[in-house]
Amino acid sequence: MMAVCGILETKGKVLLCKRVPWACCPGQWELPTFEYKGEGTVEDVLEQGLFERLSLKAETLELFSTQNVRNVTDCRTWSYKVVRWKGSLFLSGYGAYRFVSLKKLHRLALDPGSVTLVKKIFSLEGIT
Repeated sequence: MMAVCGILETKGKVLLCKRVPWACCPGQWELPTFEYKGEGTVEDVLEQGLFERLSLKAETLELFSTQNVRNVTDCRTWSYKVVRWKGSLFLSGYGAYRFVSLKKLHRLALDPGSVTLVKKIFSLEGIT
């Protein structure tokens, strides 16, 4: 499995989305993440996913990291900082969203695959 996720940060907070009850790991929070099935580029999949599930149009993407997801066999994830975007958040496919600071991160049940990446985002970006 391959996936791509978007890192949207504003005012020291990162966007996290809550999985719907019928999804894998229901109720857990994650960075906006979309499955990559090998069609098009990972950037295309991220742009399409952000638009379809969050009503956001990504304008500028920067590769942040690629990683193998711990505890998930054969799962590779590309992570992109969404430097600029347009639109207002409107959910379709997620149960809720929040912009979360590092101090409040412990209050959410994070998807295990997101924990390492979220910590890396906060430490590398100097976000407190």
